[in-house]
Amino acid sequence: MKQKMELELTQKPALIIDIIDLQDTSLGAARTAEKLIKKFHNLKEIKKVVSELDLPTEIKNEIIWATNWMLSPPPST
Repeated sequence: MKQKMELELTQKPALIIDIIDLQDTSLGAARTAEKLIKKFHNLKEIKKVVSELDLPTEIKNEIIWATNWMLSPPPST
């Protein structure tokens, strides 16, 4: 089951979010994080946008975690 949610944000153009099969929220969150990073570029702005979404808190947290992970520099070896 694939759901597409189109969310109107007051100060932003419509944002399309893919939530891929709610049983695999990590994949959906990762794909959503990629889109948010391309559109907003910084974690503070992304957190604000995610907080405005009409989604369960668990999914919002997954999106923030995935975004933070993608924006973090890779560990040095």
